[in-house]
Amino acid sequence: MTGQRSDLERAINLMTEVRRILDRWGLNVAAAHLERAHDVAAQAVLAPLEGQADEAGSADRLPLDRTAILALGGTFAVIAAVLGRANVIPMRELAEILAIYATTTSETDNSQGLLIACWAGILREAAEVGEKG
Repeated sequence: MTGQRSDLERAINLMTEVRRILDRWGLNVAAAHLERAHDVAAQAVLAPLEGQADEAGSADRLPLDRTAILALGGTFAVIAAVLGRANVIPMRELAEILAIYATTTSETDNSQGLLIACWAGILREAAEVGEKG
Protein backbone atom coordinates (compact mmCIF):
# COMPACT_ATOMS: atom_id res chain seq x y z
CA MET A 1 0.00 0.00 0.00
CA THR A 2 2.87 2.37 0.75
CA GLY A 3 4.23 1.93 -2.78
CA GLN A 4 0.84 2.77 -4.27
CA ARG A 5 0.55 5.78 -2.01
CA SER A 6 3.97 7.11 -3.03
CA ASP A 7 3.05 6.59 -6.71
CA LEU A 8 -0.12 8.61 -6.17
CA GLU A 9 1.79 11.36 -4.37
CA ARG A 10 4.29 11.46 -7.25
CA ALA A 11 1.41 11.75 -9.74
CA ILE A 12 -0.04 14.64 -7.72
CA ASN A 13 3.33 16.42 -7.77
CA LEU A 14 3.62 15.90 -11.54
CA MET A 15 0.10 17.28 -12.04
CA THR A 16 1.07 20.37 -10.06
CA GLU A 17 4.08 20.93 -12.29
CA VAL A 18 2.10 20.36 -15.50
CA ARG A 19 -0.60 22.76 -14.25
CA ARG A 20 2.04 25.48 -13.89
CA ILE A 21 3.23 24.85 -17.45
CA LEU A 22 -0.32 24.97 -18.81
CA ASP A 23 -0.90 28.24 -16.95
CA ARG A 24 2.28 29.72 -18.43
CA TRP A 25 1.09 28.82 -21.92
CA GLY A 26 -2.37 30.26 -21.25
CA LEU A 27 -4.13 26.91 -21.67
CA ASN A 28 -6.80 27.71 -19.09
CA VAL A 29 -9.28 24.98 -19.99
CA ALA A 30 -6.66 22.23 -19.87
CA ALA A 31 -5.37 23.67 -16.59
CA ALA A 32 -8.90 23.69 -15.14
CA HIS A 33 -9.45 20.04 -16.07
CA LEU A 34 -6.08 19.07 -14.65
CA GLU A 35 -6.85 21.05 -11.49
CA ARG A 36 -9.98 18.94 -11.04
CA ALA A 37 -8.02 15.70 -11.50
CA HIS A 38 -5.41 16.99 -9.05
CA ASP A 39 -8.09 17.74 -6.45
CA VAL A 40 -9.64 14.28 -6.77
CA ALA A 41 -6.24 12.59 -6.42
CA ALA A 42 -5.28 14.79 -3.47
CA GLN A 43 -8.56 13.89 -1.77
CA ALA A 44 -7.69 10.20 -2.20
CA VAL A 45 -4.41 10.80 -0.37
CA LEU A 46 -6.07 12.77 2.43
CA ALA A 47 -9.01 10.40 2.97
CA PRO A 48 -7.04 7.67 4.79
CA LEU A 49 -5.42 10.33 6.96
CA GLU A 50 -8.82 11.60 8.02
CA GLY A 51 -9.79 8.02 8.85
CA GLN A 52 -13.34 7.14 9.67
CA ALA A 53 -13.62 10.38 11.65
CA ASP A 54 -16.57 12.20 10.21
CA GLU A 55 -19.29 9.65 9.53
CA ALA A 56 -21.91 12.39 9.16
CA GLY A 57 -19.77 14.25 6.62
CA SER A 58 -19.68 11.26 4.30
CA ALA A 59 -23.45 10.82 4.60
CA ASP A 60 -23.93 14.38 3.37
CA ARG A 61 -22.16 13.71 0.08
CA LEU A 62 -24.32 14.05 -3.00
CA PRO A 63 -24.80 10.72 -4.78
CA LEU A 64 -23.83 10.93 -8.44
CA ASP A 65 -26.59 9.34 -10.51
CA ARG A 66 -25.13 8.50 -13.93
CA THR A 67 -28.50 8.70 -15.71
CA ALA A 68 -29.28 12.14 -14.32
CA ILE A 69 -25.78 13.41 -15.13
CA LEU A 70 -26.01 12.23 -18.74
CA ALA A 71 -29.58 13.50 -19.16
CA LEU A 72 -28.69 16.96 -17.90
CA GLY A 73 -25.45 16.97 -19.88
CA GLY A 74 -27.33 16.14 -23.06
CA THR A 75 -29.87 18.85 -22.29
CA PHE A 76 -27.07 21.36 -21.76
CA ALA A 77 -25.54 20.29 -25.08
CA VAL A 78 -28.83 20.95 -26.90
CA ILE A 79 -29.18 24.36 -25.24
CA ALA A 80 -25.54 25.18 -26.01
CA ALA A 81 -26.06 24.18 -29.67
CA VAL A 82 -29.06 26.52 -29.91
CA LEU A 83 -27.08 29.35 -28.29
CA GLY A 84 -24.20 28.71 -30.69
CA ARG A 85 -26.45 28.77 -33.75
CA ALA A 86 -27.96 32.04 -32.54
CA ASN A 87 -24.41 33.45 -32.27
CA VAL A 88 -24.84 34.05 -28.54
CA ILE A 89 -21.87 31.94 -27.39
CA PRO A 90 -19.97 29.08 -29.08
CA MET A 91 -20.45 25.69 -27.42
CA ARG A 92 -16.70 25.25 -26.84
CA GLU A 93 -16.49 28.61 -25.05
CA LEU A 94 -19.43 27.67 -22.82
CA ALA A 95 -17.69 24.34 -22.03
CA GLU A 96 -14.52 26.24 -21.08
CA ILE A 97 -16.46 28.57 -18.79
CA LEU A 98 -18.17 25.59 -17.13
CA ALA A 99 -14.78 23.88 -16.63
CA ILE A 100 -13.44 26.93 -14.84
CA TYR A 101 -16.62 27.20 -12.80
CA ALA A 102 -16.33 23.50 -11.88
CA THR A 103 -12.82 24.05 -10.57
CA THR A 104 -13.77 27.03 -8.44
CA THR A 105 -16.95 25.34 -7.18
CA SER A 106 -15.04 22.21 -6.15
CA GLU A 107 -13.02 24.31 -3.73
CA THR A 108 -16.12 24.81 -1.59
CA ASP A 109 -18.30 21.85 -2.65
CA ASN A 110 -16.51 18.87 -4.14
CA SER A 111 -19.66 17.03 -5.26
CA GLN A 112 -21.07 20.03 -7.10
CA GLY A 113 -17.70 20.69 -8.71
CA LEU A 114 -17.58 17.11 -9.95
CA LEU A 115 -21.08 17.35 -11.45
CA ILE A 116 -20.28 20.61 -13.22
CA ALA A 117 -16.99 19.15 -14.50
CA CYS A 118 -18.90 16.20 -15.98
CA TRP A 119 -21.26 18.57 -17.78
CA ALA A 120 -18.37 20.69 -19.04
CA GLY A 121 -16.79 17.52 -20.45
CA ILE A 122 -20.03 16.51 -22.17
CA LEU A 123 -20.28 19.97 -23.75
CA ARG A 124 -16.64 19.86 -24.84
CA GLU A 125 -17.16 16.48 -26.52
CA ALA A 126 -20.34 17.73 -28.22
CA ALA A 127 -18.45 20.80 -29.45
CA GLU A 128 -15.72 18.57 -30.93
CA VAL A 129 -18.31 16.44 -32.72
CA GLY A 130 -20.03 19.59 -34.02
CA GLU A 131 -16.74 20.99 -35.31
CA LYS A 132 -15.97 17.77 -37.21
CA GLY A 133 -19.43 17.52 -38.77
